[in-house]
Amino acid sequence: MNLYIAEKPSQGRDLARNLGCTKHADGALTDGRDNMVTWCMGHLLELAMPDDYSPDLKRWTSEALPFIPENYKYLVKKETAAQFRTVTGLIRKAGTVFIATDFDREGEAIARNLLRRAGFRGNIKRVCLRALDDKSIQKALRTIVDGSETVNLWHAALARSRADWLVGINLTRLYTVLAGRFGVKSVLNIGRVTTPTVELVVKRDEEIENFVPVPYFTLRETADAGSGSFGTLWKVPEEIADESGRCLKREYAEKAAAETDGRNGTVTEYSAEDKKTPPPLPFDLNSLQQYAARTFGFSSKKTLDIAESLYDRHHLTSYPRTDSRYIPVSQFADAPEILRSLSAMSDDLRAMAEKADPALKSRAWNTSKVTAHHAIIPTGEKKDLAALSSDERKIFHAVARAYIAQFYEPAVYRQSKAVIDCMGHIFTASSKTLRKDGWTALYPKRKGPGKSPEDKSEETEAAKESEDTVADLPPLEKGGQVLMHDPVISDRMTEPPAHFTEATLLYAMEHIAKYVSEESFRKILNETSGLGTPATRAEIIDGAVRKDFLVREGKSLLSTPKARDLMHLLPLQIKSPGFTAIWETELEKIAGGGASDEAFLERVGAWIRHVCEVEKSGVLNPGSRIYKALSSFSKETGGTASPGTKRRKSSGTGRTRRRKTAAEDGTGTDAGEVRRSPARRRRTSAAPGRKTVKAEEGAPLCPKCGKPMVRRKSAKGEFWGCQDYPSCRGTRNIGSS
Repeated sequence: MNLYIAEKPSQGRDLARNLGCTKHADGALTDGRDNMVTWCMGHLLELAMPDDYSPDLKRWTSEALPFIPENYKYLVKKETAAQFRTVTGLIRKAGTVFIATDFDREGEAIARNLLRRAGFRGNIKRVCLRALDDKSIQKALRTIVDGSETVNLWHAALARSRADWLVGINLTRLYTVLAGRFGVKSVLNIGRVTTPTVELVVKRDEEIENFVPVPYFTLRETADAGSGSFGTLWKVPEEIADESGRCLKREYAEKAAAETDGRNGTVTEYSAEDKKTPPPLPFDLNSLQQYAARTFGFSSKKTLDIAESLYDRHHLTSYPRTDSRYIPVSQFADAPEILRSLSAMSDDLRAMAEKADPALKSRAWNTSKVTAHHAIIPTGEKKDLAALSSDERKIFHAVARAYIAQFYEPAVYRQSKAVIDCMGHIFTASSKTLRKDGWTALYPKRKGPGKSPEDKSEETEAAKESEDTVADLPPLEKGGQVLMHDPVISDRMTEPPAHFTEATLLYAMEHIAKYVSEESFRKILNETSGLGTPATRAEIIDGAVRKDFLVREGKSLLSTPKARDLMHLLPLQIKSPGFTAIWETELEKIAGGGASDEAFLERVGAWIRHVCEVEKSGVLNPGSRIYKALSSFSKETGGTASPGTKRRKSSGTGRTRRRKTAAEDGTGTDAGEVRRSPARRRRTSAAPGRKTVKAEEGAPLCPKCGKPMVRRKSAKGEFWGCQDYPSCRGTRNIGSS
């Protein structure tokens, strides 16, 4: 018998339909002859808890740590035990098993763990499903590969789940128990990916709070040429500029203005050329989540759920948990049919698709840059969009438009730049003017020239256009003369970075090298896929909110006092984004067959032993880092007593209150972290609140919004801050008018 194992029932039904398996069996579908399709419900097995190895481990003690099993136990999930029995029973009867779960590490593990549990010794084949419309399934069934080609995905999944379990179980117990000696009542959840993610937010929030604004000055002048007038910006000489090229003393700008006003300047450099900008690449999961967070205010988890629904339920888009924004060249021939399908689905898609040229081949068609899955694209399945929810239509429309854009001409911009020397002072000007719409016609609400909203993160959008940009530079000649006049000196203040939002935190997780201070890590991280994976980042952020480390305040993600206390407590390696991202690099090597999961887990175990040894001894030393950090835990986190203080007793019971805890099973996103049931979950802290304060008499007005300002304090002293903070982040130095 040939047995096909799908990841979930709906996937199984789609596969069965294409195999002609229409007869129902117990938890399966069959063609009545050689083929049978069954399905899992996600992971049917989960990593056992410590007390499943020994009842003594149910009690949390530092003496029992570290706990590193010699052989990992897996338990059958109670809620899906019946389907487990069905699947393993069918495996034992099969001659050949076709793994047809999601084509990624976790999908491979779902099936392979069951095959190992059932003692399967037959042939293993892999159905590499990338979409669930009938055409894609038929294509996958024609290109089945031998199981030996994908077995390393399983080894990487085992390494990931077991390493996360080791970190979560051991370090959560370790720090919770040690903190308990200081009266801390909170469970201090540690996760290999969640903890570094929280550290990113904590560092950003503290950077904002400790920011001291610095005044600087800009000088602009109008330049008159025979061909027209335009604005210019004074380039601050290196000898008087700060490290960012700013002028910190007004008298320097005043001197330059006085020496150049009404004088002729010489055009020393001038260039004007047309440049083509290709259409933005189709989405991968991370870029789709950033776009939806920025455009619709969707959480990353909500976007993932919608993308899963479009893939699994509606069959309108390809596999969503991808990290590639490219498409195999072999699928270029499908374009005319997909465009026709999109044209039939709505008037706005028809208007876009009818102007597309299916003969155009954009940079997105690059087989060498496709990983396990290609970019998220429409499948060509025709469906009435009225069957979709409003939110599903928004995401599908974004995916469809990004695909259609691949068949539009590049946009053409005229880029002009000029440098003017006037009395030894240098002024610059530049412009970028759209000459030919091309693909930008699909994005009528774009703010100015450049990449589309889909191709930009808020991190890059926050970097403002060059301050010397003008509407349009007139034609100039190198060596030509211009008259400089009407100098304007502007008082500016440096601004703190913005709080993380869902979109910018996703960007930071993907481009983690930009946020790591350790030089040794940064070089390696430039070659990695970032912190976590596209498939896990949504749950990482959502989990950090559930565990009271992050709170959502408007679009911002803010750290809680509990998060800050914990980050100040932990040593660098546990919270370093660089350290855990390097782990992800090792997992990718295992998936590619270039490293061993056993060797990786041995290194993880040795590191955990070292951490436990150092921290358990350090907590006994009043001069140690951990002792000092635990002694200063805030009341909101629960630090209220010195070492040895007994826990508060439950009223009326006469017994010490004990937390009921369990660790995740190793199959989830940041496995191994402690979880609590919804009934017992409570918030231990809240977002840092900000009260509206009245401005004092005589206070200056905010340079950004014009509202009164108030005195604020930072680690570096007092400064004027906008009364409307955080909506407005305008600042001035005390003493400036």
